[in-house]
Formats: sequence, structure tokens, C-alpha cells
Amino acid sequence: MSRQSHPLSDHAWPSRVALVALSLGYIVLPVIEARFILASSANIPISDTWNFVPIISSFARTGHIPWGHIFAFYGDNRPVLERLGLLVDGKYFALNVQLVKLASVLVGAFETLCAIWAFRLALPRMRPVGVLLAAYPVALLIFCWNNWQNLLDEWNAMNLAGVALSFFAILLIASVRPGRGNGVRFLSLAIVVCALASLTGESGNLSWIACAFVLWLPNSRFRLVDKLVFSCVAVVFLALYFSGSSGVASGHPLHHLGKVIEFALICLGHGVIGGGVKELALARAIGVGEVVVVLIFAGLYLRDARLRVDRAAQVAAGLIAFGAMGAVATGISRLQIGLGTAMSSRYIVLTAPVIIGIYLLLVRLVAIYQADERRRSPRMTKAGLFAIPCLLAAALSVIAIVSDLKESKASPTKRAYYLALKHMACDPSAYSDLDLSKFDHSGGLNGAEKAQLLAQMSDLRMAHLSVFSGGLCETYVRAGINPAVGKSS
Repeated sequence: MSRQSHPLSDHAWPSRVALVALSLGYIVLPVIEARFILASSANIPISDTWNFVPIISSFARTGHIPWGHIFAFYGDNRPVLERLGLLVDGKYFALNVQLVKLASVLVGAFETLCAIWAFRLALPRMRPVGVLLAAYPVALLIFCWNNWQNLLDEWNAMNLAGVALSFFAILLIASVRPGRGNGVRFLSLAIVVCALASLTGESGNLSWIACAFVLWLPNSRFRLVDKLVFSCVAVVFLALYFSGSSGVASGHPLHHLGKVIEFALICLGHGVIGGGVKELALARAIGVGEVVVVLIFAGLYLRDARLRVDRAAQVAAGLIAFGAMGAVATGISRLQIGLGTAMSSRYIVLTAPVIIGIYLLLVRLVAIYQADERRRSPRMTKAGLFAIPCLLAAALSVIAIVSDLKESKASPTKRAYYLALKHMACDPSAYSDLDLSKFDHSGGLNGAEKAQLLAQMSDLRMAHLSVFSGGLCETYVRAGINPAVGKSS
């Protein structure tokens, strides 16, 4: 057989080996995250979930709850999907809270698939191995342990779900092409996905605005009827969703726009670097840099007619709009607690879409301009066009890996806290010894809150839920854990 006709030529082997290696890399990420969740948390509800524990206990015993408890305001939002998940978990799995937390792994995998789809749009002529390689830095950010509060606090897992569903909705909107016969199908599916995203909490509601922003981009060639239908449905849905919300008081942070913007900039930078209060100034600087880059891209978008109708560019615009709105909304709602709150790990997932959108748009721009220069530039010049997105991809990858190394060192501390909380649930005498400062992420519990916590523990015990099911408490107490430090005595 000649060399030319051999089915496995020398050029095929490197590509196939790289494809297998990348596929394994994508599989390893969710596995590691699942192990992190199981090792660093305990099967017991924490934080905002306590407000819903009596309802879960009642549903587990009777199988019935008032319908209003699913949709009523709680924690200033309506995380309906999380409530339904907790109810099902309590009824059929004895409230194994770690199952809810592990759902974030599936959500991360879904968002990763959305990222691969987006880079497929940005690199339409690239082989699959090239697309997977381009999207891998985004997968690293998605599964990065910098999001530990979203991973280990079951209520915050809805942040991950809201962003993933919004990403999917933006991709669907960008796929609505005039004259292709798919407009009604993709538009209808996008509406359904936006509604589901909204049921994950307030952040999911931004999906409507981000998708409408993509539809109404200048000269984007979407049909007017598509724009009007989606926008009208969005207005009606949001009006119904927020009906009954209280007005903005005179002392609300919205009246301190400068501070809100500063908070938002810090959130944007924090979505890239992670870290704590010590990195606040660096996060602010990176946030300013992101805004500058977005403004430059906006100018290029308005000048280049090809970008205005490009699907990858539209997806990038939607991601940037979503992340920017998430940063501003977080500033409005959290500024009163202080600027340092912007460095909370739970907000990383809401603002990371900005850097993902910048990276996606940069890759698409290079692909377009590289095609333009193919006939008139030297080989090194064409290769050099990819230097900037490659450097950004490398930086994002290094940041994600470094943050995971930092969190792996802090993991024993988190694990000790969750184990101590579990011991406290099983041994009421441990209440006076346990430091609850991390329990609600606000410095501890006062007397009334502590009494409420004791009451919820009693509810769980009576319903045989969480650590009170299957003899888990007896097994745990026999392990001899010191509740004060969370270590074996």
C-alpha cells in the first residue's frame, strides 16, 4: 500500500493522540471537582437553606406542602429549581445534601459543552482537536475551585445553573438565522431556557436581557418579528416574576453609582484572578482593563460588517453583557456590606462570562483576520496573529491551576469546618464549643439565629433526614471527632 493511500498517515496520528488526550482532560475535570465536593463538605444543609428546612421536613413526612412555599420570596429571590430539588431529595433520598452539591458537576459539564459549541462557531474550519484545545482554558475556569462557595454551599449551586442556562440561551438566540427555517424553533427554545434560568434565582433573569441585547445589536440581521416576540415575552415574564417587589429606598446603593461601578469592576477582575481581599487592588485594575478591551471590541464591531452578522461575535457580546450586568447587579445588592464583599468566591461565576466572551471574540477576530492575510502575508506573520489569544488562554489556564493548588491547601480547613458542623448536629452538647462564624458567611449567629438553628436540627432529627438518617450520626460519633477543631481526638 502506498504512503498516500494509507488510512493512518503520519499526519493523522498526532491529531488523534491529541484528541484522545484532550478528551481525557475534559473527563478529569468533573471527576476532580466531584472528589473536591465529597472531601470538603458534609451531608448537612447550611446557610440560607435553613429557612426551607421545615418545609422539606414536612414534605418528607406528609408528601404535601402549600404551593406558595415553592414560589414565595425567600432570600430576596425565587430559586424554584433548587427548592424542588431539595424537596425531591428530602422525600426520596433522606435529604442527602451532597447530591444537590454534586449537581453542580453536571451543570459545569453542560456549560463546558456550551463553551465548545461557541468555539466551534469561532473556528468553523478548525479540526475538532483545535476547537477542544481552544475551549479547554474555559473548561478550567468553569471547574476551578475558586468557586468553592458555589460548589460547597447547596444554595449557591443555583449561580452555576443560572449562568450555564444563560450561556445556552445566548447560543440559541445566535442560531436564529433569517431564511434558514429554524427561527421559530430556536427562538421558542431560547424562551423556555430563559424561563428555566430565571427559576434558578435572580441571576438567571439576566438571561432575558442578554438575549434581547444580542437580538437588538445594530445591523445584526435578525428579523424584527423575532426581536419583538422575544422582547415582549421577556417583559411580561419579568413583570410577573418581580411583581410584589419592594421599591428602592433613598439609602439604597443604587444612589451611589460611583461606588457601585467600583464594586462591579472589582467583581469583574475577581472573576479572572480569584483570591481574597489582599488582591482587591489587582482585581480592580483587571476589571478596568476588561472594560477597556470591551470598548475596543465594540468599536471594531461597529466598523466591521462581518462581525455584526457573525454568530460567534454575537455569542461573545451576549456573554459580556450578561457578566457585566451580573457585576453591576451584585454591586447594587451587596455594596452595603463593603467593597471587600466583591472578592467573595460566590460571585466569580456571575462575572467570569465577561472574560470568556473577550477570549471567544479575540479568537474569532484572529480567525477572520488570519483568513484575510492568508494570501498576502509571510507565514510567520500569519502564525503571529494567534499569539495574543494563545497568551490569554495560557494565562487563564495558569490562573485556574494556581487557584486550585491554593484551594487544595485550604481544603482541609473547609473539611474540618463541615465535619465539625456535622458533629454539632449529632451531638447537641457541641453547640457551645463550635465556632459558627463561617456558618452564614457574615460573622456568626446571634442568640435568635442560634435558636432557629437548633429548631431546624430538631426538625431534621424528627424526620430522620440528612445526618440523622441511616445511623450516620452514630457512625460519626464513634469516629471520635473533636467538634472544636474538626480533627480526630
